[in-house]
Amino acid sequence: MQKTMTVGCRRRLAFLVTALCVMMLPAMAGESYYAYNTHVDTYPTGAGQVYVSTDLNDLYLAEEDVPQWSSSLDVKFASDLKGFFAFGKPNDGWQFYGYVKGKLDEETGEVTYSENYMTNLTSSYVPLTSTLTCYDEEGNVLPKELADSATVAKLIPETPNNYVRMLFTHVRAKPAEGQTRLGSTYIMGLGGSKGEINELGDNLVLYAFPEATSTFEGWYLDGKLVSAERMISVVVTGPATYEAHFSNPLVQKVNFPVGGGYLEWFSDYNYELDGQFVYAYNPKLANTTLIDAKDGDKRQTYFVMYRDSVILEGGIPSLIHGSGECTFYPLSLQPNTDVPSPDEMLFKWSGSDGLRLTAGNNYYVLSPSGEYFELEEGATIAPNRLYILLPPTMVNEKLGVPEKIFVDREAYKNTAGIGTIMADQKASRRGTYSLDGRRVTTPTRKGIYVTDGKKIYVK
Repeated sequence: MQKTMTVGCRRRLAFLVTALCVMMLPAMAGESYYAYNTHVDTYPTGAGQVYVSTDLNDLYLAEEDVPQWSSSLDVKFASDLKGFFAFGKPNDGWQFYGYVKGKLDEETGEVTYSENYMTNLTSSYVPLTSTLTCYDEEGNVLPKELADSATVAKLIPETPNNYVRMLFTHVRAKPAEGQTRLGSTYIMGLGGSKGEINELGDNLVLYAFPEATSTFEGWYLDGKLVSAERMISVVVTGPATYEAHFSNPLVQKVNFPVGGGYLEWFSDYNYELDGQFVYAYNPKLANTTLIDAKDGDKRQTYFVMYRDSVILEGGIPSLIHGSGECTFYPLSLQPNTDVPSPDEMLFKWSGSDGLRLTAGNNYYVLSPSGEYFELEEGATIAPNRLYILLPPTMVNEKLGVPEKIFVDREAYKNTAGIGTIMADQKASRRGTYSLDGRRVTTPTRKGIYVTDGKKIYVK
């Protein structure tokens, strides 16, 4: 009954397992009850043991603290969770590999297991969804308030409606830690030998597939290089995990400030972000709204920006908010040529040579605290900096321009995906300004100026 998983499925594996954990764990509990009759066994027979639970706390159990391990389980239970957890423990000489689901043919009574194995090489448990079986007399999912033990017990199926087979093997192949985005691996058996679920004496071929932008560096076993060839032949003599190492000079690791913060970003290449709670902002001016609001003697001026996806387009400056370490993976070895005009973008990039300010404009750059502050006339912007050139259309005729702008630190938590750049200042600005909003140290030309909120005329 041995089947192998397609390369495409393997490439989606890491994301799928992570997505299952992220989606299911926080939101499994509901207002309805679900009933299960689940059969879980091991393959090959004798290779390992299993345990089934619907208790989220069991995810933190040490192997020796699991209440009961068994080679095969028929578990009947009811829960307000929409899924359950199956744990696998390999016996001596084996390794946990993953799982496969089965389906009962009610006419023949036989169980047919899927052709696609779902591997989980990072932990010993798998979160699983189940067929909803707890219905009331009208065929609706049983409401939680009506789910007393007697009612639920009647609705638990007499025969299993879920079949799960926990998989064990000897030789495994996987990308090195943190390199699942750089390449994938595959195992094939030779001469009738089994592939991914292999036994002692089997002859195997291990394949490494670097992504289009990556390079294969070699196969490693127990931290030592065993081959620089993408395809190698091995004989199964015992438990072994071969790691395929890949490299990519365009991959970049970024560390956000402690506790979360903002970073400036620009590249000619398209990148994909790999990190939780990392958000990018690179709005077009046409999609940016300027809002003024008064609060007592204070004025708030802010841009409304919509959070972009985790894809960073090359040639477009971006402001990124995140926490911890994040890895940026290139999507192509070719620079992005579909780039909007700089005049269309709110954020701009100073380039490798920096930028000398042009008189009559209002420029803002990011400080370590997260504030964007207005540059004085005559200043320059350092190389490789993100800056804002405030368009004339966004200057308030009555209130002028803000002295400083800062990004709302809570914006990334907004479930609607809206972030704000905000300016907080008094209605009467300190300092001297020309009528077009430029700050001046000493008026040298005759005309009307605003000093500390009051108009003056210089002859």
